[in-house]
Amino acid sequence: MSCLVELSTRKEHQMSEFSSFLKTQSDIHAVNAIAAFLSLTVLPQPDSKPVDLVVHAGNAILETAHAACKAALDANCPLVFSGGIGHSTMLLVERVRAENLLPKENMENRSESEIFGALASQA
Repeated sequence: MSCLVELSTRKEHQMSEFSSFLKTQSDIHAVNAIAAFLSLTVLPQPDSKPVDLVVHAGNAILETAHAACKAALDANCPLVFSGGIGHSTMLLVERVRAENLLPKENMENRSESEIFGALASQA
């Protein structure tokens, strides 16, 4: 798994809300360990039971939404995005803006689930 968080003096590599907490390599390792534990790493196999629904919990990591979309498409089942406006919403907005994935008006006063829904509808 690649490093999710990088200590850097370059602005584009800083996570504004978390940069004050991530001061050492040990901090970064801890965040990556938690992210690895929480991430989807095993997708359904051809011989597994059918998947009825995929739920993507709100966060600021675009790759999790990509994985959820792929899982739902592969299983031919509905996908539900959850997530309100909370601690990671601004990080998500910053990431989407940095990658120019949505127009600004599609992100103003929107929840994480609404932002991910807008991204998924463009795919």
